[in-house]
Amino acid sequence: MPLAQTVAIGDGANDLDMLNAAGLGVAFNAKPVVRQAAHTAVNVPFLDTVLYLLGITREEVEAADFGEDDLPH
Repeated sequence: MPLAQTVAIGDGANDLDMLNAAGLGVAFNAKPVVRQAAHTAVNVPFLDTVLYLLGITREEVEAADFGEDDLPH
């Protein structure tokens, strides 16, 4: 897979190389130096927020969690 099609999520200085190498580097509740270096930053308590940043809907998440046939109707 080309690096341009990857997403990396990190919060500390040890993640900077990874964030910069990825097609999209997301600073998650990160220190200021990491937020400045990343492509974008998210400062919320739940990591699943990044899924919505990527355009993945709650329905798609639930379908992946339960399988299409296991979703409540």
